[in-house]
Amino acid sequence: MDNIDSLRKQYKLDIESPFTLSLRGDSVTFDALIKGFGAPNGMIISKSGQLLQSYRDEISSLGYGYSSFNIFGNIGLESFYELLEDWGKID
Repeated sequence: MDNIDSLRKQYKLDIESPFTLSLRGDSVTFDALIKGFGAPNGMIISKSGQLLQSYRDEISSLGYGYSSFNIFGNIGLESFYELLEDWGKID
């Protein structure tokens, strides 16, 4: 089981991976979208902070939040729980 599947099961998350969004007329692919947290349309995740910074205004204007970390890496479940708490649940 990969890390995203583990996060889905542990926290009952709706994660789309990969996640593609049309920005400035381009199809931009991010590592994942975690729905229901942080912003009305969820949190976009990319291990490339530079990619997120390039599109941050457009991402925000479309109702997404964003965070840079390696969702495919070894994420401690307790630290991930703290991250979810920081973002806040969106109903």
